[in-house]
Formats: sequence, structure tokens, C-alpha cells
Amino acid sequence: MAAHGATFLTLRLPAKAAGPLTRTARRLVAAALAAVALAAAAGLLSDRVRAATQRPLPAVMLPLVLVAALLAARASLGRRRPGVAFAATSAALALPVAGVGAALWPYALVSTVAPTASLSVADAAASGPTLTLLGWLVLPLLPALLGFQAMCWWVFRGRTDGRTPVYW
Repeated sequence: MAAHGATFLTLRLPAKAAGPLTRTARRLVAAALAAVALAAAAGLLSDRVRAATQRPLPAVMLPLVLVAALLAARASLGRRRPGVAFAATSAALALPVAGVGAALWPYALVSTVAPTASLSVADAAASGPTLTLLGWLVLPLLPALLGFQAMCWWVFRGRTDGRTPVYW
């Protein structure tokens, strides 16, 4: 998260202030790479993690793709391409959620004590009538929410300076 925040600041701060922060962001990406290596090693050594994994391929691919995203962020920061680096750190934040979900599928929670106590995705989902109601509510609300988000990103785009609108 710190690497992502620092990368975001290199994207938004004035170019003069972003220079020193770029070095900090690169160091934080290196720390994130070390954390990924430690977590991957701990996962490989853990009997519980190996027992809970339903699909090994996503579990093995997750650290590899995560390292690739972080290396792309580090390289992009070195080339002064903060937009690409921000996209890479954004992907690095989303990858663990998607990767762990894919590795545990079809379970949302896996019980290592009693396999019959595991919670499947189908059991965790809302009922059919609830999903129908939510589907009808999403139709008008989702375009409005996406439009508002797009407007916010448009208004607050680019680097900040004395004339730039900011939240604070």
C-alpha cells in the first residue's frame, strides 16, 4: 500500500516534488518485492495453505504475476512514467484478491479442521430474489456512480499546483 501511495503521489505532485518521491517509491516497491517473496515462501512451507488450496496453478502463478507487476512499476518509475507505474501498482493490489479467490474456488472459506464445514461460493451468495432486486437497483445506479467517478477523475486529473482543485 505504501508503494502504491508513493507511486500515486509521483503521478499527482508537481514534477519538482515528485523527483525525490520517485526514489522513495522505488525503494518501497523493492520492499514490496521482499514481502511477496517472504509470503510466497511461507505459503509454500505451510501445510495449512497447501491443504486449503483447491487449484494449485493460480496459487503458483499469483506470486509470479505479482512480482512481474511490481518489477514493471519499478522500471516505470525509473523511466519517469508514473502513469504506467500507478497502473502496475494498482494491478499488484488487485492480484492477491483475484489469485487467492481463484486458488480457493469453489470455496469462499476453507476449513482445515473439518472439510465439510467449508463455505462454498454458492452457499455464501445471496438468495435468488435478493439478487433479482439488486440487479434492478444496479441498472439505474451503476451508470450514475460510474459517471460521477469519471467526473471526479476528470476534474482532479493531472499534477497539482496552486490553481488545481483539490479535496482539501
